This record gives sequence, C-alpha cells and structure tokens, in this order.
Amino acid sequence: MRSVILAMLMLAAVQAKSQDPLKVDPGHFKVEFENDQVRVVRADFDPHYKSTMNQVPPRVVILLTDEHIRVTFPDGTSADRHLKAGTAFWTERGQGRPENLSDPPFELIWVVPKTVPPPNPAGAATANSGKWALTSLTR
Repeated sequence: MRSVILAMLMLAAVQAKSQDPLKVDPGHFKVEFENDQVRVVRADFDPHYKSTMNQVPPRVVILLTDEHIRVTFPDGTSADRHLKAGTAFWTERGQGRPENLSDPPFELIWVVPKTVPPPNPAGAATANSGKWALTSLTR
C-alpha cells in the first residue's frame, strides 16, 4: 500500500512539473530575470500558435503587443480576450492552453512574485474560479 501511495505522489509531482510553461513550451517562454523576490518571464507567440496545456502562477502580466487570444481550460471551456499593448493586469494561478488568434505575433511579460500572498479567506468573493481571471491595473 505504501508503495502505491508513493508512486501516486511521485506521478502527481511529475505531472505538476510538466505543466510549467517554461518546461512544456520553452520555445515560447523565457526567463528574462530572476532573483529571490521575483521572476520575470517573456512569452511570445507566433501567429495562430497554440501552446500546450500549462499551469501558470499568480502574476502581473504586461502586454507588449495587442493580444487576441483564446484560453482553453482543462474542462474544455474556453475564453477569448482582446487587449491592447501596454495593458497590465494581475491574474491568479490557473491552468489552460493559450492560443494566438491573430495574424501578428504577440508578446508579453510576466512578473511573478516569489512570495505569494495568502489565499482569500473562506467565503470571500473571487472573480477567477481558477480560470485566468484578470484584474486590470492600467487603462
């Protein structure tokens, strides 16, 4: 029984690691800077590129170009968004597969804090339901 539980835990750890976009899609996600407090990641997607399903951390996103993407979630639902270059927003941890729906490539920066604030208290309203919800910081 112990060996079965240990094997399941190891499989879960491997699956969790394999969802890191820096590991599952390294051609499109690159660490630009990292220290004890923050990790800065650049993502660039060619026209109509569809990434792999991945797990993203809570982060600030800054769009370097206009963005027209679709994010498909593990349950098969999806959400499209159109945002302008220069938009910055916070988004919670989430899992999904992003796809560039436009002809031009798009590029963005993530700023991922190493110290994540505690989760919302029980019963607190949340807008994201784990689906890459965003809270606008600018514009």
